[in-house]
Amino acid sequence: RPSGTIEFIKNGLSIGTAALTSLGIGVSNAAIAHTFESSGSFEIDASYSGDATYVTSESPELTQVVADAGGDLGGSRRRISFVSY
Repeated sequence: RPSGTIEFIKNGLSIGTAALTSLGIGVSNAAIAHTFESSGSFEIDASYSGDATYVTSESPELTQVVADAGGDLGGSRRRISFVSY
């Protein structure tokens, strides 16, 4: 199963790195939580560090649309968790 880390990237800038965790049967995942500064559309991709068996790789970008929840929730209204498998 893969080991190493996943770096999550928003609009070309790193927003966090997480170690891969085994889910069994050759499947691993990595997850971070991120609070966006504002609502809008953001390009998100993930970069895998690689290990002794698996080569580095990068995901295609996806567009994440973040909407304001309204009310007085502060930054938590724009908090999203990203998971990579």
